[in-house]
Amino acid sequence: HPTKDTFLASYGQTFVMLAAPPGTGKTVGVVTPNLLSYPDSVVVNDPKFENWRDTAGFRAAAGHKVYRFSPELLETHRWNPLSA
Repeated sequence: HPTKDTFLASYGQTFVMLAAPPGTGKTVGVVTPNLLSYPDSVVVNDPKFENWRDTAGFRAAAGHKVYRFSPELLETHRWNPLSA
């Protein structure tokens, strides 16, 4: 069983749904460790950019391409679905 000092990790190609009340350690205990250790591509719904702030530099230094996409902010990456 996980303890307060244990990280949970999902290995392999697996869908994971995580639901818990605010302040229970979802980000620091599950999301961040997986973003730092998962070797393949990830897409993260991160409206406050907290996961981006905490992991994008590490993933970029590890050779991953990292993009921040927010349709309402001009300084983020852009994507036009009509041009595809």
